[in-house]
Amino acid sequence: MQEVPTLEDILRMKEDARKSQIRRKIETKAGDPLSIAGTASDAASLAVLASCALVVAAANSATFEEFKGAFLTEIQAVSNDADMVSICSSFLDKVKQGEVVLPVTVKGIAEVVSDIEARNTAIARVLNSQNVNA
Repeated sequence: MQEVPTLEDILRMKEDARKSQIRRKIETKAGDPLSIAGTASDAASLAVLASCALVVAAANSATFEEFKGAFLTEIQAVSNDADMVSICSSFLDKVKQGEVVLPVTVKGIAEVVSDIEARNTAIARVLNSQNVNA
């Protein structure tokens, strides 16, 4: 005998279908999952480089002026001498003008942070349960 789906099951199926439709549209408009993963990897790499440059600059500076100079020197050195100030200014201007729209601004920062918290906690719990560091 076939089990009758609960209201919760039906709502979950509708939400899954909605997400699938959105993901298909994203793939059509923005690229296949591997291309999107590549872009995400590039963005993460930039964030890591900037974070490392901040740490090194902070550790080696006694004043804000020293810190600013050290950070700009570090970020310039890891960017193949690209004009990072111009690149970053241009990017921020495009975001401010709406020419570039970031998913985080559409979803909302609180929602994105909540997703990060939930996913990372779930992953960490799985890793802990598998004694990954043992």
